[in-house]
Amino acid sequence: MLIREKNPHGGQIYGQNIKADFSVNINPQGTPEQVIKAAAESIYASEKYPDAECKMLRKLIAEKENISEENIICGNGGAELIFQMSAALRPAKALITEPTFCEYRQSIKAWGGEVKSVVLDEDFDIDKNVGIIEANISEDIDIVFLCNPNNPTGKTADIGTVKILAERCAKMGAMLFIDESFGEMSENYESFSAVDMVSETKNVFVLKSMTKTYAMPGIRLGYGLCSDTKIIDKMCSMSQCWNVSIAAQKAGEAAIKDCGDYVEKTLKIIKEEKEYLKRELRGAGITVLDSEANFMLIKTQEDFKEKMLKKGILVRSCDNFEGLGKEYFRIAVKSHEENMLLTEAVRAL
Repeated sequence: MLIREKNPHGGQIYGQNIKADFSVNINPQGTPEQVIKAAAESIYASEKYPDAECKMLRKLIAEKENISEENIICGNGGAELIFQMSAALRPAKALITEPTFCEYRQSIKAWGGEVKSVVLDEDFDIDKNVGIIEANISEDIDIVFLCNPNNPTGKTADIGTVKILAERCAKMGAMLFIDESFGEMSENYESFSAVDMVSETKNVFVLKSMTKTYAMPGIRLGYGLCSDTKIIDKMCSMSQCWNVSIAAQKAGEAAIKDCGDYVEKTLKIIKEEKEYLKRELRGAGITVLDSEANFMLIKTQEDFKEKMLKKGILVRSCDNFEGLGKEYFRIAVKSHEENMLLTEAVRAL
């Protein structure tokens, strides 16, 4: 909860007249009906405590990911698992490739750790800079955070790059924390996902977000995969045992069991709508970086957010990302109707 600190994230719709929120990168289809139904029905179990072991949810995740249940940890969104990892390891020093998600840094700082940054140049190409990143993984680094696809750039690191970093981390005694929260809504996910690496090495942790993939940030659900059960156990000890509500567990179970081709349809929508947005925004003179994810980083006039707000459209200012200035903004790929609202507002500038 935030009281006296400013919210550094998107989704700040409260108290504002927002017609379309492009500041959060969730599935453009919205929450599946099956998930809504399961979460709604779970309210009748409110007099019960949640299953502290998330047994059924972890069983379904294990089948989905082809991994042992003992190698799965569930959390109240992916962000909780980031903080649980930092609480479990208490790293004295972490390496982060910037610009990227701010919660990695915040989780390290919360436990008094030091953060070392590798700030990428303006093409934000992780593969091209893998040698620089690898060279910065020294013996004093306890954990390396890799967001793949990266937030806010939408760039991916290919599996060759991920393996290079994993091998270097293993040699230096560091954990490689790979955040694949946007993976399932990204192009060619199977070609860069590190899920299959989890069973091969104990120093790799993969984070996934059902919050993002199934558009349920108000419910919140994430999970992590790691073959080092000591790390999993330590992370569990860093949180109260009922951190995943009954509603979140039932929503997650329904998402895996009952949503059929929902993700497949999502990929088709994102591909089509991303091309539409790129074409329209570039045609309006806005610099749009290529992205493999369900969002895009753009570069335009510094007052772009304020101008969009006047039209009821919320975008994500990126000036609080290391390596980015006030001219950078992130926009999610939304439904065609919402995307048209954005492009029409841009053309009217």
